[in-house]
Amino acid sequence: MIRGISPEGFVFLFFTSVILVTAFMSSSSYSADSSEQPLSFSNKDLEPYENSADRKPREPQSPVPKNSEVKKTKAEDSREQKEKEYWCKKAAPQRKKIQQLNEEISEKERELAVENAGTAVRNKKARTLDKALAKTRKRLKDAEGMFSDLADEAHRKGVPMGWLRCQFE
Repeated sequence: MIRGISPEGFVFLFFTSVILVTAFMSSSSYSADSSEQPLSFSNKDLEPYENSADRKPREPQSPVPKNSEVKKTKAEDSREQKEKEYWCKKAAPQRKKIQQLNEEISEKERELAVENAGTAVRNKKARTLDKALAKTRKRLKDAEGMFSDLADEAHRKGVPMGWLRCQFE
């Protein structure tokens, strides 16, 4: 150790000198000259390095379909349209049942709220409504499960989910 300097003072001087030297070296090696512009290149700069093998002939952008191809696409479109209608018709009753059960649940919830609003003690009608509401919720859960099974089947067959909702475009 150097005489007259405590170990803490020595550490302080050491780190201060390291920071100052680093700051001085970094500021002298980097000139923040505003006249320097970043390099940019264009296609003209690459032309001397281009080979004739690099150039590929252009393909026509929109080939004119032949009559047989047009007939094929019409047949495919017809088959696809029939498949869309099949899945839409298969899912429509289940979607309708789910919608009806949701409406029935909200109606029973409103009735139950009106029945419970007047009294602190639950009466027989409120208990009956509560049981009916529980049954309806179970039926809704079952209907949603059936729709989910149908959606899984459609997914396995590569059918878009929109077809089950009759959304074709």
